[in-house]
Amino acid sequence: MGRKNNKLVKNILKERNKVAPKNPPPLSNPNSSQQGSTISTLLHTMSQGISFGAGSSIGHNIIDSVFTSKTSEKSNKHEESVDCTLLKNKYNECTDINYDCSNIKKEYDDCITKKQQYSKIYKE
Repeated sequence: MGRKNNKLVKNILKERNKVAPKNPPPLSNPNSSQQGSTISTLLHTMSQGISFGAGSSIGHNIIDSVFTSKTSEKSNKHEESVDCTLLKNKYNECTDINYDCSNIKKEYDDCITKKQQYSKIYKE
């Protein structure tokens, strides 16, 4: 039995070691239809991403509006609407040039006062 097994193993090894003729794979030429489908897929994916982002933003705004109080929204809006940085910059530029800046200083002081009043009103 040992000889039969040896012959069988030798035959199996011979069959396994035979080299099959190798044909190179055909060159692929991308067709315009393949390129078109790639672009279409890309555009479809981008549109889904944009839709998801827009939906997410809307959802966040709805949830935020439900859980934030109305007074904090008003406070933030009024504090943003009273912005004194432009007047401050004008005043600093004016003082650098050494002109009479009393008008700008008065406007800047009024702006600061108004901002403080808004913050007191809407924080209470």
